[in-house]
Amino acid sequence: MGIRSDLHPVTKEFGKVYLPAAMFTMDKNEKTTFCKVLKKFNQESRNKDRTENTISGLDVFTIAGPPLGKSTSTKFDEEILRKAHQYVLFNCEYVKPYIQFTSGIAVF
Repeated sequence: MGIRSDLHPVTKEFGKVYLPAAMFTMDKNEKTTFCKVLKKFNQESRNKDRTENTISGLDVFTIAGPPLGKSTSTKFDEEILRKAHQYVLFNCEYVKPYIQFTSGIAVF
């Protein structure tokens, strides 16, 4: 399995088992602090699915409903990807002010 044998539990006298020190170990206080921080940032509100109807706050990515059927993957060539990127940019409300601002500038 590739686990280093020098880090395996070691049985000492009187049958007491201990873990040998690794390259990085924590004492009891460090472990307690680590677990407190982990608990603080691993709350349900942080990991809960989004309840709003958009991803990343952009209306271009509105979720219309549950997925239908099995997922499939498709590989697009560069031309299709460029057109899709352009379509998303030109149809996103957040980009329209920038398009209007730069409409007088020639883009090559």
